Amino acid sequence: MAAMSRASTDRAMRIVRFRYLGRRRYGLLDGDGVRPLSTSPFRAFQQGRDLAECVEDGVLFGRDEVVLLPPCAPGKYVGIGINYRATAEALGMAMPEEPVVYVRPPNCIIGDGDRIVLPADGDVVCEGELAAVIGRRGRDIAEGDVAAHVIGYTLTNDLMDVARFHKDKGNPSLAKGRDGFAPLGPCIATGLDLATAELATFVNGARVQAGFARDMLFGVERCVSHISRFMTLEPGDVVALGCPPTPARIAPGDRIEIGCAPIGTLANEVAGAPRT
Repeated sequence: MAAMSRASTDRAMRIVRFRYLGRRRYGLLDGDGVRPLSTSPFRAFQQGRDLAECVEDGVLFGRDEVVLLPPCAPGKYVGIGINYRATAEALGMAMPEEPVVYVRPPNCIIGDGDRIVLPADGDVVCEGELAAVIGRRGRDIAEGDVAAHVIGYTLTNDLMDVARFHKDKGNPSLAKGRDGFAPLGPCIATGLDLATAELATFVNGARVQAGFARDMLFGVERCVSHISRFMTLEPGDVVALGCPPTPARIAPGDRIEIGCAPIGTLANEVAGAPRT
């Protein structure tokens, strides 16, 4: 653990959740280290406090001293399907008139660096997506108020078992609901400019998906507002905003990397189901 000085607040903050000496905490990424926070970033967001003022003075953990966890622990992960025109066209689907919503259970969440375990009988695709992280509780949120409810953005890999999806006649509950089927991370970035944010997904170093957030059919304001008409959104909940074209099939031994500045890269190795 090294001494440090306060960092400038004129840049995006990158919030992480980590384990240190058996204790789970929140912090801010600072170069190759983590600056622990004295309070929950969600509490600070709700109170209108600057996260830089919540850093414990003089403390910097090295990355080798901590274990990074998924950056939040969502009670629910809400996804938006077919949210890019090019994706709908590539899949031969009609353009939706409103956000297409599905919900994943929390058991889907794993973090950056965790292994994705494929089912023995599945046909799985990966979908790199931006995800909004809810910072303030809300129901029936007006589109103009969404910014006051979103603490920042992270990356997610929206995995789906295509074989199960077709077997269930398009119901995504089981196809997307498997354990570990929603990697999340590596951090929550504040201040992300969705007008310029570019997202790219790589499998074994080859780019398989790329697109700009500005090309979404429904922006984050519409998506969050629409979802909140049907369910209360809680701090830590995640809204995955859909993927640019096109989903890519994956297999054991693959390495998936999803990147977007300034969030960073969400990377996971793929493994096969253990033999029984």
